[in-house]
Amino acid sequence: MSEKEKKKENVTITKANVTITCDRMDLILVDQTPDGIIINLKGGLAVNYTDQYMPIEVKERVKQAVNHMSGNLEINLDNYLKPAKILG
Repeated sequence: MSEKEKKKENVTITKANVTITCDRMDLILVDQTPDGIIINLKGGLAVNYTDQYMPIEVKERVKQAVNHMSGNLEINLDNYLKPAKILG
């Protein structure tokens, strides 16, 4: 068994008092929409977050974090200064 198989990575999506946590392997797509972002998970679950004032830079940071960072990822839709971070 490889080191990556031994280490389970999660993604946690938070907005206000709603939190969704799942395996990173279940995260299919994060993409920006004209008025927010969409997060698709395995099993047909889609989270369409609508915020017409969300800056494009925030959408890009979330998308880049999902595509290029490894580890346990937290996406916090309440924090536009640091919307995505790797948890230690």
